[in-house]
Amino acid sequence: MEMAMTWRRNQKVHKFENGYGASVLEEPSSSELCELFEVGIIRFDDRGRWSLCYDSGLGNDVHRYLTQSQVDELLQKISELPISKLSELCVRIAELCPAISRDED
Repeated sequence: MEMAMTWRRNQKVHKFENGYGASVLEEPSSSELCELFEVGIIRFDDRGRWSLCYDSGLGNDVHRYLTQSQVDELLQKISELPISKLSELCVRIAELCPAISRDED
């Protein structure tokens, strides 16, 4: 399952159940004839905050100058990554200590 949130007109953040996600930005050099994108592989913490992921196993943490079909292919690969160790830890903490893991912000 994916949740996608639009933060800016040209950025979309994807979140997957495995704890990974992607920040997709339109490249500044894009035109109507050739839309290109930058995809940052990200990891979410237990509060929904994200940061770049440097150890996904999918190469660079940021992939640049991708076409829409390349973006779709990379998003599929990210969604199929094994659950991140951080997400696994957060799930275990939530199971053991539900009162601690509640978001009270």
